[in-house]
Amino acid sequence: MNNNNGMPGNAELIALANRRREQLKKAEEERRRAAEQQAQSRPQAQPQAQPRPQPQPQPRPQPRPDNAERARRAAEGARLRQAEEAKRLEAEARAKAEAEKRKKAAEDRIARDKAAAEKRKKRAELAQKSAEKLDVFRKEYTGIFRDAIAYFAVFICLILILCTASAAFILIRMLNYGEPEALPDRITLTVDGKSQRLDYGDIARDGIYYINFKTIASLCRLSQSGDKAVTIYTAPCGEQIRFATPPARTVLINGNTVTAENDYILVNDELWVPLSLVSEHFLGIDVVVNEGKDKETGTPFIKINISRTEEEDGYAEISFRLKANHVINGISNITLPEEPVTLPDDAPQYEFTADISSYFKYMCPEDYDKHMMLINPSHPVDEAYIPEDLVGVPNPRYDNGASLCKDASLSLEALFLEMHALGFRDMKVSIAYRSYEQQKHQFDVYVYNERYYYSSNYEKNGKWFSDEAYAVLGKSYLEEKYISKGKTSLSADDAKRVAMSYSAYPGTGDHQTGLALDLYLPGHSGIKFAETDEYKWLVENAHKFGFIFRYPEDKVNITGYNFEPVHLRFVGQFHASLIYESGLSLEEYVAKYID
Repeated sequence: MNNNNGMPGNAELIALANRRREQLKKAEEERRRAAEQQAQSRPQAQPQAQPRPQPQPQPRPQPRPDNAERARRAAEGARLRQAEEAKRLEAEARAKAEAEKRKKAAEDRIARDKAAAEKRKKRAELAQKSAEKLDVFRKEYTGIFRDAIAYFAVFICLILILCTASAAFILIRMLNYGEPEALPDRITLTVDGKSQRLDYGDIARDGIYYINFKTIASLCRLSQSGDKAVTIYTAPCGEQIRFATPPARTVLINGNTVTAENDYILVNDELWVPLSLVSEHFLGIDVVVNEGKDKETGTPFIKINISRTEEEDGYAEISFRLKANHVINGISNITLPEEPVTLPDDAPQYEFTADISSYFKYMCPEDYDKHMMLINPSHPVDEAYIPEDLVGVPNPRYDNGASLCKDASLSLEALFLEMHALGFRDMKVSIAYRSYEQQKHQFDVYVYNERYYYSSNYEKNGKWFSDEAYAVLGKSYLEEKYISKGKTSLSADDAKRVAMSYSAYPGTGDHQTGLALDLYLPGHSGIKFAETDEYKWLVENAHKFGFIFRYPEDKVNITGYNFEPVHLRFVGQFHASLIYESGLSLEEYVAKYID
């Protein structure tokens, strides 16, 4: 067997030495036999006489062995030499084997060292890669962690800001700074010059002022009659107001059904009615409500003064605004002409789906200018103005006695009949005629809502003021005058300015003409009505029935009011058609053609 470098292995060397030893042994044996044969065949030589040498010192002669001894010695020598040669060869074999072993051990050691070096190298490379990955991980997640810390810090700052703002808000509320004025504990009620102090809860319920009707009856000299089911109060002039068993909301005034602002009730067996019922429906009596703050102490107060209306020769007669048969309960009570009405030659001619010919005389009255009255801030009316011929309206949304002038109401019924014939059946009337007092009350409600918008809406939408306030007063004005100072309520003048952008001041409202109305369609009230098919049909057809849109979207700067798609105004078919064709607002049309 050869080792890895081509040299014979230990076993081969030993075998080679043994063969060599056998060869030497055979060669020695052959020489010995040859020598013995030669010695036996040689003759014995006779000794010859030799000159006698001079004696010299000689080493002691050894006895000469005979041939057999010599042969034996030669053989022994050969054997010894062979043994020595074998030992030498064996020693060489062992040395070579040991050298091979050492060489193999060295090679193994080198291989192990090399493998260890490779392992160390791989471990180093792995460690380097791990270090690189760790470095990348550290850099990546250090950034993420840094961002997380930043976000957390921002979150904590926001929490601190909110807590600070909440604390400031609570402190402001505790200091009563910039908050809506607190309601007074007591109210001063003055009747015919005699004053008394009443608890706020005794005279106000749900923000509505009440009055003991016994006080009104005594002031107005009303006589009482009736039974438990109906209580009747009769004025000196013979006019009557009737109350059903409380609590109830409807009353009869000279036979006309009127819906009060809220239920009239019994308190300690005495009748209490909403104060608005007295102020809106009684003639000859003045009701004044004064709310404010004491200039010196800042204490809020409410003063209600009720007195008889004074005239030159004494007091005005006590009566009611609504007279007998003044307001009827619906259109159906009006008798329409049986024969179709022939319109004047110059009147507009239109075709209709429904048979509404009996309504033509109301849609286009003979006096074309009869209903061209203009009421706005430049053309106001006083509180004594009441339109003539007020009657009920068709399809009222509420059972509250809504009314319009007769021509407007019947023309509206004709419009509804046509819409029903075309499949539009859900339209109703939400607002119609509104008296001066009603308009004043409505306007005061809007002013109050604008003034104290914060207290009612901030928790819902986070706004200090309404969108209308920002539009009218401006963001910079509100921030400078109110927000930066922590004031959450508008001044009375600013609240009034905002309210006037969408509600008429008493005496300037179109509803006081008795010719204006607001429509209602379920699910599409207010500005959403402009998205409906009903509105699109009215845009193209309302003028055929004598109606115009009082506050168009493109005339806001002229009318002074925001776009109101639900607000119709009756002017008669003749002028409505001309206004429709011209595209003018009522203000522009009156200024150009009527004045």
